[in-house]
Amino acid sequence: MKINKIISAAAAIAVSLSMLPVFTIFAADKAKKDLLVLGDSISTGYGVTGYVANSYGDYVADFYGYNLTNLAKNGFTATELLDSVKNNAEVRASVSNADVIMVSIGGNDLMHAADNALGGNIFQVAKELQNKTLAQVASDVTKISKALDAEVTVGKDVFPKLNAELNKLNSNATVIFQTVYNPLVISQAEFDALTKDNPNYKSGYNVFRGVFNDNIKNYNSTIRALSGVKILDTFKAFTTDKDDALGYAGVYTNILAPKNDDKDFHPNRLGHMIIAMEAMKILGVKKSNTSLLYRAYAEFNFSDLAAIPDKGQTLFAASVQVTKGDFNGDGTTDAVDASLALVCYVAIQAGGKVPAVACVNDTDANGVIDAIDASAVLAHFADVQTGGKGTL
Repeated sequence: MKINKIISAAAAIAVSLSMLPVFTIFAADKAKKDLLVLGDSISTGYGVTGYVANSYGDYVADFYGYNLTNLAKNGFTATELLDSVKNNAEVRASVSNADVIMVSIGGNDLMHAADNALGGNIFQVAKELQNKTLAQVASDVTKISKALDAEVTVGKDVFPKLNAELNKLNSNATVIFQTVYNPLVISQAEFDALTKDNPNYKSGYNVFRGVFNDNIKNYNSTIRALSGVKILDTFKAFTTDKDDALGYAGVYTNILAPKNDDKDFHPNRLGHMIIAMEAMKILGVKKSNTSLLYRAYAEFNFSDLAAIPDKGQTLFAASVQVTKGDFNGDGTTDAVDASLALVCYVAIQAGGKVPAVACVNDTDANGVIDAIDASAVLAHFADVQTGGKGTL
């Protein structure tokens, strides 16, 4: 069979490559500016199963060559951040010296309010809806609506004061405030799978998701109204364009983790990359194939790619620069890439998707990655090895 021959060829090339060195090209030194990150656990990179390897601040700082100072604190509320900016000497000095300030705050205000109103973790409470009567569900909704509405009112007072304090300390910095996303907003398919065995849970989840969405949007309206700042709309990035009751929390967070103890509304690795790229849209995006963001992107495997929504793929397309033929994203086009081209071809023939970094490697632009692309990569490598400029 043709596929078997291709697989054998790919395997043979892969074996022969085991002795080849792999080189990675890193970005050259750049003029240094200072990036300050303020906020809560969204900004620290916290997760219930451990911190992510790189937070969005790490990706942004690396991309632009900034010096990074991350003073975010797990558990911080908007009121606590305001107090810190007003009274903490280290924070005040860092604000004064920063060229770019990124602020992510408010999630704890809303989540803590909901937890306190319901007497337990919001996700566990939602799960327990299957055992509650309609009257009990209505009571929970009333409690949570009242608690969230109170936090919306607090936010209307705190956010303008926080913005004014930052501006008083440093009126020249680019200040970026992030909106709050809804961790209950998942795709329709994920929602159906999650609630298929229990109609009560489906109804209850729908109600809770809607209550959160309404109050988060009200909360975000205060953030969006701040004067003299840039808005990084995390809420919009985490929701679909057609219906903000549906979105990507199931992909950008670990809210749907199989084990209850692992369920987490904080951004996961991909979530932090998405937030970073939203910041890059504000700061002036430029494609790079040497950045930390690019190197993380190049590590995605077949299943990683399949999970990235089209909206996220668009962000990556604007932020990473892949050299045609460089399938593994190491900065060179060589026999390794020819092998990977064959592997990708086999995966596609089997109905799968290829690693995200390979998506631009349709060398003949015929709409598919196949053996022709693998041959083109190998021919390019051979030409370079014999003193040529390459054929791609």
